[in-house]
Amino acid sequence: MSDYLVFFVVDPVDDALAGEVRARMRAVAGGRAWRDSPPGFFDDPSPAAGSPRTTGGYLRVEAGVADGDDARAFCGAVQAFSAEFELDVELQWREVVLGRVRGGVPDDGLDEQLAEVCGEA
Repeated sequence: MSDYLVFFVVDPVDDALAGEVRARMRAVAGGRAWRDSPPGFFDDPSPAAGSPRTTGGYLRVEAGVADGDDARAFCGAVQAFSAEFELDVELQWREVVLGRVRGGVPDDGLDEQLAEVCGEA
């Protein structure tokens, strides 16, 4: 069974921003070799009335814990994206919120949470 390290854009998302997320995830995916599989992108451009658009990226993990190099590369790309576009993004592992990155600045304790995801804590 697969687990997922996921980020969601918390701020409002339009087609242009969704395109940037897609382009970033493709660049990150092609930028190195990944233990399980390269990161992917998701987007719901037509959410239910009153619901926010759900856009982000994910790293699928097959072995129970994330590879530390993979998780750091993925999260580094998310942090850089957040900083460049001054966005809030939320990171989750197994559908549990780890924390947020706001304008490129991670919440206190987020690094420790990621270490646990990678079995390094």
